[in-house]
Amino acid sequence: MKRVALSPSQYQITLPKSETNWIASEEISQPNSTESEKPSQTRTEHLLYSLVQAEAGNQDEKGLRLVTDVVLNRVDDPRFPSTIEEVIYAPGQFSVVRNGALKKAQGEISEKVVQAVDMELNSDRLDTDILYFNNSNNGGWKYGGHWFK
Repeated sequence: MKRVALSPSQYQITLPKSETNWIASEEISQPNSTESEKPSQTRTEHLLYSLVQAEAGNQDEKGLRLVTDVVLNRVDDPRFPSTIEEVIYAPGQFSVVRNGALKKAQGEISEKVVQAVDMELNSDRLDTDILYFNNSNNGGWKYGGHWFK
């Protein structure tokens, strides 16, 4: 299976001004950090963990991995932005960016989310074709609480 190869330039984050107040440094060091937050976690990893937590934190491991795959597959697809941050912050793509759930989730990342995302970053992806998911039938297939296409 195809894996995303993240170059150092893809780990550089350009956040919208409204989002810069909650991710302040290259390494994440939250005063209320949980055991699931690795000390060497990059801002990009933390952002991806936060997105998966906000979008699918109530799903099982496979559901978490599939949501992760949507982001990573978009990074690999020339029709989408080429970095994780740009994919997540692309206008109109993830409702959790607009409704504040992404910001809230950054302090509530569960160990199961970290493990699921890390599995997709460090091994073969479950699905290298999916580019979309939502909570209603989008003409794709359903797993857990999401429809994938």
